[in-house]
Amino acid sequence: MVELLALVLHHDEQVVLCAVELALEAGAVSKQHVLNVLSRLLQATPPAPVEAPQALTLLDEPRADVNRYEALRGHLIKTGNDGYRIKNSSTKTKRETKARKTPKS
Repeated sequence: MVELLALVLHHDEQVVLCAVELALEAGAVSKQHVLNVLSRLLQATPPAPVEAPQALTLLDEPRADVNRYEALRGHLIKTGNDGYRIKNSSTKTKRETKARKTPKS
């Protein structure tokens, strides 16, 4: 209760009183609800939506291509014909094949 009274130190008394009354009308009597209502009352009105000109329409739809994003991150290398391979994958494969062929002592 003291915390609600302390809100008057930071905000207009009438606005705080209105927030408390709205919270009581809603049946939710808690500090959090009063703070939520108060922030909504103090919030500026949102700006009106702006109509975009026709020149800004999307011509090419974006593609969901995970390989393209991995290539941008540096994990894949483009091989041509929209193909990709993992960076250094052929070297790793050769090492792994050699390791499998040689018996461990």
